Amino acid sequence: MLRNVVILLALSLALALSGCATTGPAAGGQTRAMQSASPEVRSIEKWKSMINRDFASAWEFQTPGAKSATDQESYVASMNTRPVNWLAVRFMEKRCETEDSCLISLELQIQFPLGRAAGQLTVPSFIAERWIRFDGTWYYAPADLA
Repeated sequence: MLRNVVILLALSLALALSGCATTGPAAGGQTRAMQSASPEVRSIEKWKSMINRDFASAWEFQTPGAKSATDQESYVASMNTRPVNWLAVRFMEKRCETEDSCLISLELQIQFPLGRAAGQLTVPSFIAERWIRFDGTWYYAPADLA
């Protein structure tokens, strides 16, 4: 019974943390080809940065408005304190409401600590990210700023 409660709490924490982790990047030091890539390609690239813990690159995928609300240094510091590791990402679906706004659905494999005795738990997490096109570049629009 206690084990089931711990697993349920761990899964809840995993979902909460993965939701918090969906603040991402946009165009700074990226190549022109990357800036003009489709939203699903840019989303995967953002998550590759997250998996590699290259949060400065991940920040670049955010909308200009999101980047003005949270500077890169603060974003990186915040991401470095997250007790979660992103291990893998898989594209699932793209749904576009307009030609400049799409919802990208992804499956993430995430890992987080359960405590010394319990070790770590790896679970799938399913997320949907809003991506918008501005001046020809697709940007991640964090839900807390939308």
